[in-house]
Amino acid sequence: AAGEERFVQPNFFCHSNSFGFSKNSCFILDEDNALRRQLVWFVTWSAFDNFILLAILAAGGGLALSYPFFSGVRRGVEPPV
Repeated sequence: AAGEERFVQPNFFCHSNSFGFSKNSCFILDEDNALRRQLVWFVTWSAFDNFILLAILAAGGGLALSYPFFSGVRRGVEPPV
């Protein structure tokens, strides 16, 4: 009904915590699948959050420091008149 809160029962236990995910993933990986268990362990690992944040910052820094390359004009080369 409207306003009813849904609660997912914890079905994965790793890193001394419990996590509730859907019963299956991608319509083929159920709760007992070894690959899914390893992936849940990996994405719930605290170092994974730091890695993703570092990757986002590095990508943003790379975009900010890159020199735009338009129509064959390179840095230090005068465009033809």
